[in-house]
Amino acid sequence: MGFEGRIVAAGMLALAAMAGLAGAGAASAGAPAAGARVIDIADRAALVAALAAARGGETLRLAPGAYGQIAIAGRVFPAAVTLQSRDAARPARLNGVAVSASANLVFRQLDIGRALAPGEPDFTQLSTVTDSRAVRFDRIFFHGSRDGTPANDAWGLYVVGSSGIEIAGSRFEELMRAYIFDRSSDIAVIGNSFRLIRSDAGDFAAVDRVVVRGNSYRDFMPRADDHPDAIQFWTNGQQRGSSDILIEDNVIMQGDGVGPQGIFIRDEQKRYPYRNLVIRNNLIYTEDQWEGISVEGAADVEVSGNSVLSPLDRQKQAWIRLENVGRATVTGNVTVRYVGPAAGGPHVVRDNSVLIEDRALVRRLGGLKPGARPEAERLLIPGRGYRPPAPAAEPAAGRAMGGAECRSRPGCKAGSCRRSRCCRRSCRCARRRAGRRRAARSSSPA
Repeated sequence: MGFEGRIVAAGMLALAAMAGLAGAGAASAGAPAAGARVIDIADRAALVAALAAARGGETLRLAPGAYGQIAIAGRVFPAAVTLQSRDAARPARLNGVAVSASANLVFRQLDIGRALAPGEPDFTQLSTVTDSRAVRFDRIFFHGSRDGTPANDAWGLYVVGSSGIEIAGSRFEELMRAYIFDRSSDIAVIGNSFRLIRSDAGDFAAVDRVVVRGNSYRDFMPRADDHPDAIQFWTNGQQRGSSDILIEDNVIMQGDGVGPQGIFIRDEQKRYPYRNLVIRNNLIYTEDQWEGISVEGAADVEVSGNSVLSPLDRQKQAWIRLENVGRATVTGNVTVRYVGPAAGGPHVVRDNSVLIEDRALVRRLGGLKPGARPEAERLLIPGRGYRPPAPAAEPAAGRAMGGAECRSRPGCKAGSCRRSRCCRRSCRCARRRAGRRRAARSSSPA
């Protein structure tokens, strides 16, 4: 199997661990699955009691109100237990969740976060998932103090020693760090938004089978001693590296804050090179950083179809930088600067547009003006670099597999599931079911 094939297969595995959520009714529209037991929850006491009595498959619908901190420990459910707001317009409020040694949980349409108490450090973890599997956060609002600044806020979510974890369609605002994945596997971070982050939006260490897709980042507000990153991987303090990583279709913008470093991946120990790493079709615009896409220490890496942009008269001009990589494929990118291996030997480097060498192309990018703070649509060049992905549809296959799971597989393009064998099976099953429904309607009496 080739390099691209390995990444596709790895990305499919990244969501296979969540198959229990599909079978347990993690419906994309937020409605409980047919046959699921639905329990309306009025207050914290009722929620604690319902969780203690849950056996798997329940949907707990929380009324508007405050529920404090919720802990779930040692609960391995055979089918997913879902905690969701009864009224999405008035979501239930939780200070945080702490999941440990548990499996098959869905948190949906909840408000999760709080301000730090006096004396609490900024590395306080508001929500945690520890030694658990098959946990999904769906359309959650993760936040800190909500006072307009992340300077006095904590970490949103910390995941350690866990597998089959998905964060989808959620918002992260006013946090020191949005989330960290540590020594975990089978991870999907898909379709989320991040703003008013002080340091890093997403951090990863010693992880395998990771998909980071279709997220938006802007309006970072670091302190003077912070080095903000939208997406960062490291090896510091770890005893192994990371592998099978797909980062695609993300938009990282300056916005109204400080421009963050974009995608920053480094083997600080110089012992654990990243393996099977694909960085594809991302848009990065920053006026304040060198590191647009930076990979330091990788066995094999693909960087393709990205746009890494900044005004050319800035002291720091955003670049794509590759250092100490065993095999690199760098194709079809638009970047202000490129620092990395040339074509030849194990490396494929072609069809890239380097703006400091192409002033005509710079003129086509009218948004590259200091202080202009352009939006994404002003930074597109037809046929080069980043291209907005097709809008995600709601195909029958997506529903058959449990909502976003099918669409989020790297082998499946938005609105189409033709590339992945498992997706094709679901498409066929869904078409057969639709055909039977049509036949039943046409044969029923008027």
